[in-house]
Amino acid sequence: FAAASSGMIQVACDAIKANLGSLPGDDRTRVAVITFDKSIHFYNMRSGLENPQMMVVGEIDDPFVPLPDELLVNLSESRGLIEKLLDSIPKSFAQTQIVDSAMGPALQAAFLVMNHVGGKLLVFQTGAPSAGIGKIKARDNPAMYGTDREYTLRCPDDPFYKRFS
Repeated sequence: FAAASSGMIQVACDAIKANLGSLPGDDRTRVAVITFDKSIHFYNMRSGLENPQMMVVGEIDDPFVPLPDELLVNLSESRGLIEKLLDSIPKSFAQTQIVDSAMGPALQAAFLVMNHVGGKLLVFQTGAPSAGIGKIKARDNPAMYGTDREYTLRCPDDPFYKRFS
């Protein structure tokens, strides 16, 4: 909800689209797009399709990848579909009221998509992860400010991110 209402989705999609041509790797460059809220959204952009296909995985406790061989596509072969998807994502989520963020499960799913080839992963997030593994609980406690226990407010609650990195 925060990403859509703030305009961040539009800005991120526009920035990615504007920089597709400067990605390294020449004809070998492969791209996948995953979006998330309380579910994980995968996009099939295989060349030959008329439009990108969205697949929603609601199982965030043990995420899986639908069509694992068709989500990471060659940039030069599927550029038109990638651009079409980047144009459509802001419109698709413009009216969302979902405030949950399953960032941890989305990261796990992204790793599953790209682990056989490696690469770089970019994450755009506007709020604290609130669903699934890696969710962050509100821990602000003003009574601990200025005490010898204040440092605990800044310590990770969940080892997921340390293990995942």
